[in-house]
Amino acid sequence: MQKKIIFIVPNLFYGGASKVITLICNNLSNRRFKILLVAVNGENNFFTLDIAQLNFIDLKKKQVKVAAWAIYQLIKREKPDIVFSNGQDLNILNTFFKKICFVNKYQLVCRETSVLSGNNKNTRLGKIYNWLVKKLYNNANAIICQSAQMKNDLCRNFAIRTEILQVIPNPVEELKAAETEHFNTNTELKLLTIGRLVPEKGFLRILKAMSYLPGNWQLIILGDGPQLNELKEAAEKLGIAQKIIFEGLVKNTAQYIARCNFVLSGSYNEGFPNIALEAGAQGKPVIAFKAPGIGEEVIEEGVTGILVNEDDEKIFANAIITAQSINFNPLKIKEKIISRYGISKVIEQYEHLFDLLTNNNEAPK
Repeated sequence: MQKKIIFIVPNLFYGGASKVITLICNNLSNRRFKILLVAVNGENNFFTLDIAQLNFIDLKKKQVKVAAWAIYQLIKREKPDIVFSNGQDLNILNTFFKKICFVNKYQLVCRETSVLSGNNKNTRLGKIYNWLVKKLYNNANAIICQSAQMKNDLCRNFAIRTEILQVIPNPVEELKAAETEHFNTNTELKLLTIGRLVPEKGFLRILKAMSYLPGNWQLIILGDGPQLNELKEAAEKLGIAQKIIFEGLVKNTAQYIARCNFVLSGSYNEGFPNIALEAGAQGKPVIAFKAPGIGEEVIEEGVTGILVNEDDEKIFANAIITAQSINFNPLKIKEKIISRYGISKVIEQYEHLFDLLTNNNEAPK
């Protein structure tokens, strides 16, 4: 008998969290699980093709805070075995629902998308969010942590019960990228970075690092966001605009990864860096600033990339120079990433958790 799971996400905009949820929904066993994917705001859906075969509902609400009644009505109507909530705002709302428990009985799984102590530090309502997490998150039956660091953060800083914290990393697909040339063929060093163009992703410090990088190089930036014009202006002021290409939103990032030498990450805080997984799945090393969610767990020094411990653009530029003298083994990088984070391995962990919750009606130990 199929178990019904409602996956609730804020949106399906361009970004790692949306990509991960669509991957999970599309790869769970449709024989064992009936999936309903729900977006609070289904406008500007970047992953339309990925959800084409799924049961999808758009609540047509601009923000999570105005979607509470619609979500309550949905859960009451659909009578799911599991509600899967994604992201801090939705997790707070759904753990509140679970606490008052005035809808049908179900198991609540919350997936966290960042290391909260780092993320909320830079949020206007950070102290309120921290208080709500401490008060409500323990009402979940299971909380998905993308890394051991995220689990330790929730346990130590938010007093979340360790028995409901489940470490399941993000999945990555093993893709065969088309040999499409996106870089200048005359460029000696081809660099790539991907993400939403917002301050927390650290694109500005990557551009500053590029200004210290000598030689013939090119950097392609994939993504869009409110910081686009600021970044273009910064590239002009730094005198590197002619070496930077802002490519915008791109569906097949694999093509770009296939043609670069290194993938760069400047993020200040991550749940689990999909950019590192996607690069590694194609045997490409990652050079990243070390930050909450980005550490030795995902980047093995000198094997799958380089971690820069200091918040220093000159040191980051030197790391790129150093990386060019390291004999990275693409096959070894790919093997390490796929063996730990390949889609089939991660889906197996999710299905095991869902079975435990629905068969035993309790959180796994």
